[in-house]
Amino acid sequence: MNNPEVTFTGFDNTNLGKQTITVNYHNLTTSFDIEVYKLQEIMISKTPSKLLYIQNKDDLIKDGTIKLVYSNNETNELEMSNTEIILSGFDNSTIGKQTITVSYHNLTTSFDIEIIEPEAFTISTLPSKLLYLQNEEELDLTGGTVSLTNYLNEVKTIEMNDSEITVSGFDNTILGEQTITLTYLDLSISFNIEIVLIENINIKTLPTKLTYQKEKDDINLNGGIIEITYNNGKKENIKMTDSNITVKNFDNTIIGKQNIILSYFNYETSFDIEIIEKNNLIILIILLILTIIAIIYLLRSMKWKKH
Repeated sequence: MNNPEVTFTGFDNTNLGKQTITVNYHNLTTSFDIEVYKLQEIMISKTPSKLLYIQNKDDLIKDGTIKLVYSNNETNELEMSNTEIILSGFDNSTIGKQTITVSYHNLTTSFDIEIIEPEAFTISTLPSKLLYLQNEEELDLTGGTVSLTNYLNEVKTIEMNDSEITVSGFDNTILGEQTITLTYLDLSISFNIEIVLIENINIKTLPTKLTYQKEKDDINLNGGIIEITYNNGKKENIKMTDSNITVKNFDNTIIGKQNIILSYFNYETSFDIEIIEKNNLIILIILLILTIIAIIYLLRSMKWKKH
């Protein structure tokens, strides 16, 4: 169709809608349809991942997207990093909320960010675990939180295991105290943990269940607690149901007393249980009830004799 003898008529890009284009060649004609439409609106389809900025430190992150809406209801999406998109209104020297204007082909939309100057970056709650076995346990920040306080004294609480917090300083191969450093938005804070060795473990509280029916009951350690003594003199209590505890010597096929061994990182302690016949428990309950009835009858008989 680039032939100079071919001419086109009917095209007017100032009028929206369908148009018929006529193709002329040596007094012969044919035609085809086109549609003229325009970009009608732009809107934010995904805000950038970063909306909170430290004064005079952070640059604007442009990983959001905008939606392009055309007059024929078709849509398209563009990354805010596209060179044809202009973002304006960002000033990291000015504290407070800011509206970032997104411009594309004379159309605009916007989203809000905030520039802060933290007055405090503090530890709100220490993690539940502060003692770690050498060469055995990995850092666990569960339960730990930090607080970020801005210029309006508004406090934002963040869990220490948040993906935006980076952690350094942990090495479970070295005995002794270690300083764990948490970094968030170029701010850092730290707390201490300790890498230790076990001296011994002991039974502190026996499990609730100590009698088992033959070939019926499985081991039940609920209620049981082990006390761990470390090389630094500190003690820690853990439940017998802890996933790091393994049980040895339980066999519900053999009647009699059994010594149950609990192993925790190759350290062991033990307690006794008893395996009884399946029906023994029922018999014991019946005997107990009969004994109680006999005692009540005896007490009443003594009372009648006094009268």
